[in-house]
Amino acid sequence: MPIAADALLSPVRALVDAGRLEEAIAATTAALADDALTPEARMSLLELRCECHDMRLQIGAALADAEAMAALARRHKAPALQAIAALSAATVNHRIGKVAEAAAAGRAALKAARRCGSLLLEARALERLSNVGHHTGHHTGDEAAKALASARQALALFESLGDLRGQARAWLRQFSCLHLDGRTAEVDQAAARALALARQCGALREEAHALNCLTFHVADLALRLKRLTQALVSFESAELSDGAAASVPYLSYLAGHLAQLEGRPAQAARQLARAVRQARADDTSGRITFLAELGRAQLEAGHPAAALAATRRASKLHRAIGLAAQQDGSRSEFWWRHSQALSACGFEHGAPQLAPHGSITLVSGIAAYRPRPKGVAVAAINAALEGIVRAMAVELAPRRVNAVSPGWVRTPIWDDVAGAQSDRLLATMAEQLPVGRIGTPDDIADAIVFLLGNGYATGSVLHVDGGHRLV
Repeated sequence: MPIAADALLSPVRALVDAGRLEEAIAATTAALADDALTPEARMSLLELRCECHDMRLQIGAALADAEAMAALARRHKAPALQAIAALSAATVNHRIGKVAEAAAAGRAALKAARRCGSLLLEARALERLSNVGHHTGHHTGDEAAKALASARQALALFESLGDLRGQARAWLRQFSCLHLDGRTAEVDQAAARALALARQCGALREEAHALNCLTFHVADLALRLKRLTQALVSFESAELSDGAAASVPYLSYLAGHLAQLEGRPAQAARQLARAVRQARADDTSGRITFLAELGRAQLEAGHPAAALAATRRASKLHRAIGLAAQQDGSRSEFWWRHSQALSACGFEHGAPQLAPHGSITLVSGIAAYRPRPKGVAVAAINAALEGIVRAMAVELAPRRVNAVSPGWVRTPIWDDVAGAQSDRLLATMAEQLPVGRIGTPDDIADAIVFLLGNGYATGSVLHVDGGHRLV
C-alpha cells in the first residue's frame, strides 16, 4: 500500500524546527528507503532533506537531492511535483552562485504552481523569486521593485493560508528589499513583524534572522548589543547543531561585530578573519563585507598594514564584479573603510601615483546652491570644492577629476539631528523634492561609479539631489 507524506513529514519537520538537522537528515534518508512511498511523499522527503543539506552547507548532497527531485518530476509530470522540484533547484543554484539559473527555476516553480492551483506553492515560489531577485548583485530600480512586489504577493497568499512561518519569511524578504532602498522605518517594521510571527509559530531560524535584522538601525549601543547576542544564540540554536557553527561564516561575522561594539577590536579581528576564511567562494558580497569589517577592526586594534591588506582584497573583489551594489553592506561605507586604511598607511596623496588613465571623484553638496542661514562656511567649502575640481582637471590631465554634488541623503546623522523624529522630518523634506523621496548612500555611490567609469567626463559636477536645485 502506498505511503503518503503527512505521517512521515511531521516528526521530521519538528526535528528541523528544533535545529536537529543531522537527525532530520537521518530520518528522511531512512524513510526514503521505503519503496512503497507515493511520488508526493518521496518528493516532500527529498525536499526536506535537500533543505537540511543546504542549511548545513553540504552542497554536494543538496545538489544530489535537487537532481533526484528533478528526475522524479520528469517521470510523473505532475505540476505540483514540478513546482517543488523547481523550488529546490532555485535554492541550490542560488547557494552556489548561479543566479540566472536560480531565477529561471523560480519562474518555472511559479508557473507550475499556478498550473496545479496550489496557493501554498505559488506563495513559496514568489518568496523564492523575491529572495533571488534582491541577491542578484546588480540592483536596478526595476529589479528591486519586482523583488519587493513578489515578497508582498507572497505575504498576501501566506496570510490567506494562515501560514505563520511563510508570513515571517515574506516579511524578511521585504526587509531585504526595503533595506537596499534605504527605507529605514519600513525596514524595521518588516523585521519586527517577522520576529513576532516567527516567535508565534516557533520558527527558530526565521527568529534568528529577524533578530539580526533588528540590529541594523539601532542607535542605542546597549540595545544593539542585546539584540546581537540574542541573534547569535538563536542562530546557534536554529541551524548550527552538532558543531556546524564552525562551517557558517555568518556566525563568526556576527561575533566579530559584537566584539567591535563591545570595544574588543583584537577579538573582533580574529572573528572576522575567521569569517573570511569560512566564506563560500561564490559569496562575493559576503566576503567583501567581512573583509571591509576586518579592515575596520584591524585599524581599531592598531594594525594599519593588516587593515589595508584586508580592504585591498575587498576592493579587488568589488572591482571584479563591476562595483555592483552589495546585499550585505553599502558600497560607499566599504570604500570609506578602504580610504581610512590607505590614509593610516600614509597614502593620503595619491594623484602623483595615479595612472594617466585614472580618475579622481570628489564630493561637494547642495549647500553650494541652496545655502541655509548660519551655513556660510559649508556653502563656501562646497562651492570652492567645485572650483578646485575644474582647476585640477586641467592641472592633472589626462587624469580625470570630477565631483558629485549630493542633496539630502538618508544617513545616521539625521538621527543625531532629529532623534526619534528623524523619519518624520525626512518624510517632510521628501515632499519638497520633485522625485518625492530622500536619497540613499547608494544613489551617491552609483553617481561616483558612473564618473569613475566614464572616460570622457572631466571637470564636471554631477548633481544627485532629487531636483533640489529646482525648488
